[in-house]
Amino acid sequence: FYTSLTQIASSMWNKAPDMLLVSIAQTECGIPNFTPKEMSDILAYLYFLHYVDEPGDASNGKKLFTEMGCAQCHGRGDEHGRPMFIDLSKYRNAAHTEIVASIWNHGVQMRKATGEQGISWPQFKKGDMADLLEFLRNPAAQ
Repeated sequence: FYTSLTQIASSMWNKAPDMLLVSIAQTECGIPNFTPKEMSDILAYLYFLHYVDEPGDASNGKKLFTEMGCAQCHGRGDEHGRPMFIDLSKYRNAAHTEIVASIWNHGVQMRKATGEQGISWPQFKKGDMADLLEFLRNPAAQ
């Protein structure tokens, strides 16, 4: 993974002779010319890849779902939890960013519910979020 945009640009430059002569030159599209905006988009995408986690462990995510108290409110599978129910099946195969945004947006309701129920606010350790997301995306893969 790259740690900076200039490292990506350097790597692209260093690989250009092979890419230009072998791969791209042999295709019908030819050698691309990028606008500054297009190059910016490519660099941003490649830089972003550094921040994408490896897939989580759905089995551990299932365990965390219970241990962190998620199951108390949301239930498991088709079960309804208390004091609220959110159908988690909508997250099957969803993008991680979609699930994380929903979790964040749900935070105000969750803070109120945890306070009213005397439930402690869940804390994530390294890797926990990836495991939980994998479980939510694919609850049958355990």
